[in-house]
Amino acid sequence: ASKSPEPLHLPTMRIYTQYGARGGRFSTSKPMSDVDLKKMLRAKELPGPGQYGVKEFQMPGGKISQCKPKSDTDWIILRASQMPAPGDYDVLGNYTLGGGRFSTAKPKSQLDWTILRAARTPGPGCYDPDTSHTVVGGKFSDANPKSDVDWTIQRAARTPGPGQYDIDAMYRGKGGGRFSTAQPKSDVEWKMYRAKQQPGPGWYNTEMPNRISGGRMSTSLCMSDVDAAISRSKNVPGPGEYEHDILSIQCRVAGVPHQASSPTAVYQKPKVMLEIPPEARRTPK
Repeated sequence: ASKSPEPLHLPTMRIYTQYGARGGRFSTSKPMSDVDLKKMLRAKELPGPGQYGVKEFQMPGGKISQCKPKSDTDWIILRASQMPAPGDYDVLGNYTLGGGRFSTAKPKSQLDWTILRAARTPGPGCYDPDTSHTVVGGKFSDANPKSDVDWTIQRAARTPGPGQYDIDAMYRGKGGGRFSTAQPKSDVEWKMYRAKQQPGPGWYNTEMPNRISGGRMSTSLCMSDVDAAISRSKNVPGPGEYEHDILSIQCRVAGVPHQASSPTAVYQKPKVMLEIPPEARRTPK
């Protein structure tokens, strides 16, 4: 049950109720921020370490290996034990070599080979030439060939001089022939010759046999832009020359041609005026 207030506090409560609260001080509380509230809310929604419902997956059989694998040193010792030592090789086996000894030969040196080749080569008087292949006759040439000067003299002796030519008779019967004495035209003379063959400005014959007779150049004066604007303004009525709307409607309805009038002209009813049809009349509302 809740405790009731003590009698000592009743007068105080009456005073507060009658005259209002007195005194007071600034609050020193530290309210939680929105970030703290969101963190607390999220922490409440997350399960704790012991609240997870994890299913246990047990594998049947199996145990932790208790073997002791070899280290690098053990593997080195194993490989060394499998390799034979220098004295363990059986190099003889079933292949035995019979006999044999170290060579006692004395090979020839370079000087010995030179002496051997010189002994096998015959000397100048030791040759026995074969008489079956001897060349009959022959001797050293004692000719004196011509030098360049001798060949030049020989060619000059065989070449006839200016008066020693014997012209054949078949060429003597041909007559005529002399050096040309013509004077060909120079570039300036050819230009003058071509200029003489071309007609001058007044030498052209402009008359054509099939030309059209008659006709002359137009002497009309075309209207300028200002003249065209003045002509257009004359055909356009002024502000006071427009007809009233009622008159134009009556003329269109009656079928009478509309005639423009001046502002001072008095409207006259046309002689032939048909009655306005009912559908064209304006009915009052």
